[in-house]
Amino acid sequence: MQQLKSCSKDEFQQALDLINATFREGKQMMEKEFPLLLSEENSERRVLMKVDDEVAAIVNYYKSNIHIEGTSVNVGSIGAVCTANNHRGKGFATKILNEIDQRMLNENIHVQLISGDRALYTRRGASFGGKVLRVKLTENKSNHLYTYEEVEEKDVISLLKIYNCDSTRFYRNHDEMVALMYAGKAAYEHFKKVYLNNMLIGYFVISENFKRVVEFGGSLPLIIQSIQQYQLDNKLGDLNLDLLSDSKDISVIYEKNYEVEERNHNGTIKIIDINGLLNALRPYAIQYIPEDVFDLIKVEKKVDSYVFYYKDEAISLGGDSELVKLIFGSWDDTAKKDTELNGILQEIFPIPFPMTDNLNFI
Repeated sequence: MQQLKSCSKDEFQQALDLINATFREGKQMMEKEFPLLLSEENSERRVLMKVDDEVAAIVNYYKSNIHIEGTSVNVGSIGAVCTANNHRGKGFATKILNEIDQRMLNENIHVQLISGDRALYTRRGASFGGKVLRVKLTENKSNHLYTYEEVEEKDVISLLKIYNCDSTRFYRNHDEMVALMYAGKAAYEHFKKVYLNNMLIGYFVISENFKRVVEFGGSLPLIIQSIQQYQLDNKLGDLNLDLLSDSKDISVIYEKNYEVEERNHNGTIKIIDINGLLNALRPYAIQYIPEDVFDLIKVEKKVDSYVFYYKDEAISLGGDSELVKLIFGSWDDTAKKDTELNGILQEIFPIPFPMTDNLNFI
């Protein structure tokens, strides 16, 4: 008998065992690396397909809130999607994802962030989006005297104050930040506080295995200098640092002639509820266009397109991928027609959006 349901307390360990068998060769690691997603407290959002008494497939999601210049948007991050070997090819993951779409709508979640880009997701409307710059950092000696200390739980307030200086970010409460700090230390080799002249100026998380900076907080020019000095001191070699194309102080990347690659956000994005998203974005949008103009913008979802309306104008977008490109941006944007509605949309889109593969990456 097949049963689609949330994970119960009695099923919690069996679900974790399947997840760890799929992604960590049976080692009990995933719950340490992804404590928000895979905690027992999040079991209601761990959706299972059971066949008789066996957990056959699992999709997990975690509800988060993203702050965009003071505006809140609800997102659901999907990860640790797996199916037992003897049940693959039966469409169980697709059935669970369909259920999760409806659950997210009921929870007023506007956007899905998915850690993968398989056809399982893209055929259901997920696509690449965002304008990210991948910067190649090389070992380099700094003229400043940076010092580094291992991050500890007692540092949570200091790190939150630094993290919260960014106006576009995942909202993290105290407990979430503590959990992510432990996750960062479990999953990555280097999680350091940075001091300059004995003053705490920031932090960074480095994956030596994947040769990338996972997350940082603090002034971009100073943090880059401190990371390059740390690379040199610890013989880490080259590292990749992903930055939003509109990041504060992004000009330092071009002033210093760093090697840069244009990319999208890691993983894929799916807009669950475009009208709910527009309503949530209203406080953000009316910073840049008049309220009465924004209130005249309407959008209608059709079978295979989205149509934006303003007064007597209409613009049709050819499906989910084009919608993601409009809202979140893309490096392959095509030229827009010179119309009043296009001009309005370009004033508010693409929206600023935090890096999706930081410590919140699921």
